[in-house]
Amino acid sequence: MARILIVDDDLAVCETFARMLRLGGHDVSTVDSPAEALERARQAPPDALILDMRMPGNGGLDFLRRLRAEDRIVLRYADNPNGSVDGIAGITNEAGNVVGLMPHPERASVALLGSTDGLVLLRSLLAAATASAAA
Repeated sequence: MARILIVDDDLAVCETFARMLRLGGHDVSTVDSPAEALERARQAPPDALILDMRMPGNGGLDFLRRLRAEDRIVLRYADNPNGSVDGIAGITNEAGNVVGLMPHPERASVALLGSTDGLVLLRSLLAAATASAAA
């Protein structure tokens, strides 16, 4: 079981993703701001972090300059479907052990939502987080 922290200012996104991850047996916490996420991560570092890059305030696009300078962009869109800056889809933390995603694969994880295409990415992330937690 992985300890996962979800950071998103959209409560519906947090709850949808959290429910799905909890069904997989994971310990999931949600917060709605980068500042609160930092405080939680200091108290109990998560095995995985899911971060909305477009949040207002101290997160989001303001953070991109630093990411570029520190070479922490780890995933880019091949055909940038949503117009993300520089095609960025995933970044890593300073230590390289946490990856945050800009796409919202949880919105394409249930047939009822119109697609299950996001399951490939979610399952891959869960497998990596579970392996990391077991190590």
